[in-house]
Amino acid sequence: MTISELEKAIANPNKFIIRYRDPEFVKSNPKVAAHMYIIIPYNDDNMLLLNMITSSLFAKRTNNHAYLECIIDIKAGDYDFITKDCIIDCNQCFLKSKNELIDNATLQECDEMPQNFLNELKNRIKQSPVVKKKIKKHIL
Repeated sequence: MTISELEKAIANPNKFIIRYRDPEFVKSNPKVAAHMYIIIPYNDDNMLLLNMITSSLFAKRTNNHAYLECIIDIKAGDYDFITKDCIIDCNQCFLKSKNELIDNATLQECDEMPQNFLNELKNRIKQSPVVKKKIKKHIL
């Protein structure tokens, strides 16, 4: 991915997803596929806030109601890039540098996600009991 491609995605976060393979994770899991992430508008020139889409329901194995309130269920076919039921755990956000993403990620253009869906992601991140305040205050 180039910086201009990434900047285009940042300007239109509801039209792109990022496929990212964390280099550290790949060392111990070399066959793992890239995970899909949604770009969350964030007030930082060098970093991006990403929210992972996962088919693993491990995050839902908790009795913490506040934690569960920050998990969004997505059904296969809800969006063109979703092929099986999955979740977005808004308790799990990742800050990644633009350079890290340029080196280790690809962009996938997708059908436009509704603005209310992105707003829901941002709201759930902000209400998460585990996301740090310094991250929450930079969400646009």
